[in-house]
Amino acid sequence: MTDVATFDSTDGKKKTRKVLSDAEKAFIAGLDTQTDYLKFSIPDEHPDSKVKHEPLQKDTELEVGQVEVEFSYPVCADSEEATGVINAKGWNLVDIVNEILTANARSNRYQLTAAKYKPSKLTQEEAMENIIRDMVRQGLSEEFARNSVTAMFAAAKS
Repeated sequence: MTDVATFDSTDGKKKTRKVLSDAEKAFIAGLDTQTDYLKFSIPDEHPDSKVKHEPLQKDTELEVGQVEVEFSYPVCADSEEATGVINAKGWNLVDIVNEILTANARSNRYQLTAAKYKPSKLTQEEAMENIIRDMVRQGLSEEFARNSVTAMFAAAKS
C-alpha cells in the first residue's frame, strides 16, 4: 500500500498526496537541476518595502520594494526520466495536463487582474499617441485613427 499524506488545500477541500519512498526521492534528486529567478514585491507594510535591493542577475532592474530570489528545480532530460518522475509522484497524464491548464489559466487571470491596478508609465496623451501611430502604421488614416482613439477614451471615461 502506498503511503499518503492528507492536507487541506487552498480551496478548503481535503486532498491527499503520495509520500515518496527513499528510492523515489533519490531518483528525483538525481535529475539535472535548473535555476531560475523571480521578482517579488514586498508588501507595503514591511520596512523593506522602502529599500532598493540589489538584483542577483546583472541584467535585472529592481524597483524600490522589490527583491529578486533564486529557485532551483529538477528537470527531465528525456521521456524515460519524465516517466520515472510521473511514477514516483503517483501522477497520471490527465492530472498533469489539468494541473498545467489550471496554472496557466490562474497565471493569465492574475496578470489581467494585476494590470488593472498597475499604474501606467505613460500619460493618457502618450498612450493615445502611441495607439494612433500604430493605427497609422497599419494603413489607417491619421484623421480616422485620431477620431477613433479620442472617442474610445471619451467612452471609457463615461
